[in-house]
Amino acid sequence: MSDAVSSRLLDQRVRNRVIDVLELLGDGNAGVQDVGVAEYFNMFFDWADEPQRALSTYTATEVALLEKVLAVLLDALAATNGLNTVDEICDSGWPRRTAVVAQEAFSAMVARGRFREDVEEAEPGRD
Repeated sequence: MSDAVSSRLLDQRVRNRVIDVLELLGDGNAGVQDVGVAEYFNMFFDWADEPQRALSTYTATEVALLEKVLAVLLDALAATNGLNTVDEICDSGWPRRTAVVAQEAFSAMVARGRFREDVEEAEPGRD
């Protein structure tokens, strides 16, 4: 028995984690308060570092929305350089701005659904 995970199944799992991250980013200031400054910014890059590479589980619309989230996060990182505390980041307004874009991406991805993490599927919940 092999423990190897197919690239498709890995893509399904990563997509589900990206949905989790978008939910947190969509919480705005509460998201920063829940996980702290470093994790707030880093978790998107942990799972969606290059959305343009288009996992097999992403639609073109989802890729475009993830690229918008990426752009806002990069702007936020540049604008908040030197701010280190949760309060400083929240007061900057960037978590609220990021939340708007993240909520749009989250809504689109959740509307399509989550993939199973144990079986390959062509579409979420349809196989």
